[in-house]
Amino acid sequence: MANVPFSQLPKPNRIRITGLSGSGKSHLGARLATLLSVPHAQEDSFHFSTKDFIMDDKQTVDARTLAFTTANASKGYVTDGFWRDINHIMMPQINVVIELQYPIYIILWQLMKRSVWRCWTGEKLWGTDNVETVWSHLKLWDNDNVFGQTIRVWWNGSEEPQSAKGKLRRDWFREGWPERGIVPQEYCWTGDRMLLVFKHPTELDVWLREVEKMN
Repeated sequence: MANVPFSQLPKPNRIRITGLSGSGKSHLGARLATLLSVPHAQEDSFHFSTKDFIMDDKQTVDARTLAFTTANASKGYVTDGFWRDINHIMMPQINVVIELQYPIYIILWQLMKRSVWRCWTGEKLWGTDNVETVWSHLKLWDNDNVFGQTIRVWWNGSEEPQSAKGKLRRDWFREGWPERGIVPQEYCWTGDRMLLVFKHPTELDVWLREVEKMN
């Protein structure tokens, strides 16, 4: 379901943005959060607190995720990332999923621009001391290389309607999330849910202009 009018989205907006690295999830998340006057969090920030890209333990990740979502449940929030390991916390609570399914050439171009900027400025990621380096981007053979990883995920997900991730989101849209995990009942969303899919940045721009008019 694409280009659903903003006025039809469930309130309060609990929005989760997904897409490949470089698709613009974090940029969209920050922009939407500003327009809606709600908090924004990159899901990476739930997972990392130290340098060297060492992921925190699951208990800590779960606690951070639950703290952010429950603290802002009544007002609404925007997150971006779609980490599978926190689905049991995120999916029972959110009411809008936005998918950025752009052509791979757009994603790689945006990813290159982002990587150059981060390497040039030494931008620290997710409130930690983690930074991207030129060497990390040159190691295309490394499983953690963002360019190689993006291409692999794109290639493996080229049949998205048949993929497990696509089925997961469609099932959530129709039926909700079956397992509520550690989320208290009062924070679980029981109303309407919306799944928005944007195939090109121009589609998203049209939709965002409506959001701007209403806010």
